[in-house]
Amino acid sequence: MTPRPRTLPKLETGLSKVDEVLRKWSAFLDAILACPLLYGVLVSSTVPDVGLTRVVRHNLGRVPIGWFHVASTDGDELVRVAADDTTITFEQGTGGGVDTPVTLWIF
Repeated sequence: MTPRPRTLPKLETGLSKVDEVLRKWSAFLDAILACPLLYGVLVSSTVPDVGLTRVVRHNLGRVPIGWFHVASTDGDELVRVAADDTTITFEQGTGGGVDTPVTLWIF
């Protein structure tokens, strides 16, 4: 996966007023680009049976910072039990169905 830029290139025009506006915009946008939620992937899987785990490939190239449900059909609760540079492993929390589809944003 190609890494996304986390800062904007610094531009100089030689015009002091324009350069000041460019620096302010750059600082503003750099703060937005620093948000880790932007650097994630949307993955689909199914909820594992109670006592079992489900390994989900994310291929971020780094250990995920976090994750959250985007969509599920059964109010499932998942618990992360392990993670590495390419996968994250979940087990079922309390309640929920088995093998029901779930969509996750992993970042």
